[in-house]
Amino acid sequence: DQIVDRFAAFLRTASIETIPFTADHAAVARQAFLRYGKGRHPAALNFGDCIAYAAARLEAMPLLFKGDDFRLTDIEAAV
Repeated sequence: DQIVDRFAAFLRTASIETIPFTADHAAVARQAFLRYGKGRHPAALNFGDCIAYAAARLEAMPLLFKGDDFRLTDIEAAV
């Protein structure tokens, strides 16, 4: 499919790497939700946010985000 090929080309051009989502990621995402999730913490992360948090945490990489939610966590901001 042409769109899939174009997207793959974009990922290569931008040097974007995909990573697998493992059981370790799921565990860290769950911990992040228990600590920073909606109704639990002012950051009010949803579970999708917690998945991004887990990926950044386990890859030891800063996270690119907008808004103030992740600024209220212990994750490093990319910008």
